[in-house]
Amino acid sequence: MKENYLTTEGFEEFLRDEIFLREDRPASLPLTRWEFFDPYSLIFLLLLARHSGAALNFGDQNPALPYLSQIGFFDVARSEATKQPRSDSNNILLKITPIEQRQDITEALKRLIDTTAVILREHLSYTPEDAALFLGAFTEVAQNILDHSGDKGL
Repeated sequence: MKENYLTTEGFEEFLRDEIFLREDRPASLPLTRWEFFDPYSLIFLLLLARHSGAALNFGDQNPALPYLSQIGFFDVARSEATKQPRSDSNNILLKITPIEQRQDITEALKRLIDTTAVILREHLSYTPEDAALFLGAFTEVAQNILDHSGDKGL
């Protein structure tokens, strides 16, 4: 694990150091030292911003900014109190996708079928059955957000 990568393995330590061990609740989470964020960390940061009201401070020179913009992180985070530039890039398999209603699942699944299914078959040698199982698993997870979380999800 690289030291400047915020991954699943280091996220709890980050929470402990930056939130739980602090005497005061920070209005802004300092994220300037991190140059990479795995999907788990990104989703958790968005949820943390939503429920704590803390702004996410990546700084202006963070090398992760183009990636975060490209995957749609800031488009979602804007509504969670973070202001960053909007991305118009379409070359990502699946951007961070808000799931608030069944139609969101349908739209995300359409995007996945158009992109990920082709990559799974042509580049990763998935059989059509394996690709269908992957898409089915995605659909089930997304539906579980609405059916069981009691909240909107990502």
